Amino acid sequence: MRRNTVFGQLMQLLSGHGFKQSVERYTGDRYTKSFSCWQQLIVLLYSQARGLQSLRDITISLGSQRRKWYHLGL
Repeated sequence: MRRNTVFGQLMQLLSGHGFKQSVERYTGDRYTKSFSCWQQLIVLLYSQARGLQSLRDITISLGSQRRKWYHLGL
């Protein structure tokens, strides 16, 4: 049985192609080395969906889910 989470539904609404075009248009990834704009968007959406309020909350939450980063696109 496959479950569709709220975060999964939110990700389905996003257009990866449209986001990539915007990043290229405004050179959003110009000075990044390892953390792209797409990854930052995913982390921010994840933190909003989980109700996280600080960077510490985000790092603890993502750290506990390290094996699932692949599914988030990180």
